[in-house]
Amino acid sequence: MTTRRVHQKDTASLTKILAEDILAQLKQAIAKNGAARLAVSGGSSPIPVFEYLSSQNLDWDKVKITLVDDRCVAETHPDSNALLAKTHLLKDRAADAEFIPLFCDDIAATELSLSQHFPSYDVVILGMGLDAHTASIFPQAMERDLALAKDSKQRCLLTDPKTAKHMRITQTLAQLLKTDFLAVHITGEEKWKVLEPILEKPANQFPISHFIHQDEAPISVYYTA
Repeated sequence: MTTRRVHQKDTASLTKILAEDILAQLKQAIAKNGAARLAVSGGSSPIPVFEYLSSQNLDWDKVKITLVDDRCVAETHPDSNALLAKTHLLKDRAADAEFIPLFCDDIAATELSLSQHFPSYDVVILGMGLDAHTASIFPQAMERDLALAKDSKQRCLLTDPKTAKHMRITQTLAQLLKTDFLAVHITGEEKWKVLEPILEKPANQFPISHFIHQDEAPISVYYTA
């Protein structure tokens, strides 16, 4: 599948383009189905996008939001992606959206929640680390292959990244590809140097490659470099 590339020289311009594309997809889903489903990532890169989205006019009460992944920490912990989303996205106009977290301490309940609320997505936003991990699917994790299995029936799993702090809960490749709009969002030349060769040629040792080189969901890469 062809990868759409959206390049901007500065973060502000990229933020606006990505946020407006997300809004367009959510509005289309609401118009068609009466509801929209969105999965977002953590880290610093999405914060400007969250802030932009939170102030925009949308029928937010018809939007369900969950996380691509999270760290197994208390929601009040500074490393919590749930805290990040609540602080920067689920406020102002977007405060009316329904937030459905991932629970490290009850995988069965999280599986059930995802099956009920997110049988598929309208929008999934991924990030990427310098080691080419995405979501919380890390190259060195023992759970890597299970998380990347295209025929997996699991929607989420616990994973130990080995090379980063905290146990994680992550949605699987199979679950995240159930979307009409899949985006990878990165900023900075360092990350672009990692991602650019993977865009040109599959590199199965890197989790992000499995999301790029697939035929299940249309993918767009938003980047500055």
